[in-house]
This record gives sequence, structure tokens and C-alpha cells, in this order.
Amino acid sequence: MSAEKLAAERIARALAKIERAQNLLCEAAADLSPILGMVQQWKQVCNLGDKCKERWYSLDGVRRKKAYRIDDLILQFYSPAAAESAAPKEVAS
Repeated sequence: MSAEKLAAERIARALAKIERAQNLLCEAAADLSPILGMVQQWKQVCNLGDKCKERWYSLDGVRRKKAYRIDDLILQFYSPAAAESAAPKEVAS
């Protein structure tokens, strides 16, 4: 797989994880909203969700502009195939 495709896949996975985090934070805020005395915590959780949303848009903008560089060696080192080949092998007895 080319380094560019590998980078695009990793960025897409990161975006999906950030979006999941934002959705979970929104759900957590919704859980807190009807509870008296939780206004401060509700606001803080909402703020975290907003920060996730901001970070998603920032990362997506970098992705769309392709405003990043690809280091082939580092990208390959962190690829799943590299992780599997670096894992210790069992020795048959």
C-alpha cells in the first residue's frame, strides 16, 4: 500500500474516533442535563464536545488541503503489518 493511501486511512480513522468521542460526550451531557445540581458538569462536558467538534473540523481541513507531509519510513513503522512482523514469535517445541 502506498504511503499516501496509508496516511489517508489513518487520518480517516482518527476523524472517525474524534466523531465518536464527540457523540459520546453529547450523550453524556444529555444524561446530566435533567439532574439538579449538575449544571457546571453539564457545561464542562458540552465544552469538551465542542472542542472535539472544533478539532474534527481542523483535522478535516488539513486532510482536504493535503497540508501534511508523509514520512514513508515512520508511516510503515506504525502500520499494522509492521506491528505484526515486530511481534514476538512463538517457538515450537
